[in-house]
Amino acid sequence: MTQTIINELSNYSEINREDLFHLISKNYGDCKKSTIYSIISKLIEEDVLYKVTSKYYRVGTKRRFGYLLSPYASKIKNELNKYGVPFIIYETSILNDWLNHLLASNCIIIEVDKMHSEFIFDYLKSRKFKNILLNPNVEELYKYKTDDSIIIMNSSKYSPKKDEYIMLEKIIVDLYSNKILKSFFEEAELKYIYETIFKVYQVDFQKVFSYAKRKKIYESFIEYLETNGIKGDF
Repeated sequence: MTQTIINELSNYSEINREDLFHLISKNYGDCKKSTIYSIISKLIEEDVLYKVTSKYYRVGTKRRFGYLLSPYASKIKNELNKYGVPFIIYETSILNDWLNHLLASNCIIIEVDKMHSEFIFDYLKSRKFKNILLNPNVEELYKYKTDDSIIIMNSSKYSPKKDEYIMLEKIIVDLYSNKILKSFFEEAELKYIYETIFKVYQVDFQKVFSYAKRKKIYESFIEYLETNGIKGDF
């Protein structure tokens, strides 16, 4: 009977708790809530479902990448929305999901077009935000960064974008090529990071490779993956 449910769930990419309860009840008859929860737990253990919230599930073994900003980063994002230029914002704490250790400090990274970066820097300073670094090199980053430092970097016009949030496909390439981002972990950890990402998340490798080609690092990037035996759905 569980296989029948799995077959029916294959028609969904996501499902809310009410619809999931109905689907299970339809196949198992009029059963107790405890039985339904037991079946849901089994589906989660078998990687058929994963829980997004208490009332919402996604179907499939791989998750869609997403992240929530901290209250401080959200405050910065709201201020930047007032400024009215395109940007992306994320925090280095997203790396914690892929590392064997927690980062000692969290920095907020803002990527914006080169022509706007200095204006964004001055604007955030005028709004009383502190510890702002404008296009630092690695040495400057080590010297001046603190917890909740704001790092403003020039964005690439070639990078895949989605609103103000960084896409996983961009992160994958930048972990290999961006010196600032790479400075937050040891080089030897990159293999494990990639293996974790490719195992857990849905990745559009066409976007990954297209971005790598536009950055003119495609050959070396592919060589790195192959040399280290890193495999994904590509």
